[in-house]
Amino acid sequence: MASVFSNYINGKIKKFPFSEGQLALETTDLTKILTLMNENKLLTLNSQPCVNGAKSTDEKYGWGPEKGYVY
Repeated sequence: MASVFSNYINGKIKKFPFSEGQLALETTDLTKILTLMNENKLLTLNSQPCVNGAKSTDEKYGWGPEKGYVY
């Protein structure tokens, strides 16, 4: 089971029963640590990188109203 989670995080598996779609672009910042956690049977279902003041229009981290910030 751990290898399935790790393979999904690393893009080797495209569909995953615990996810409605593809991994968000921001997940690439966490690939290494998420892989390590999953390989050690700490199965991850959710993740979110630390962001401090990214504009809401940022391609990787942005969301919400146009003139907002993500913290």
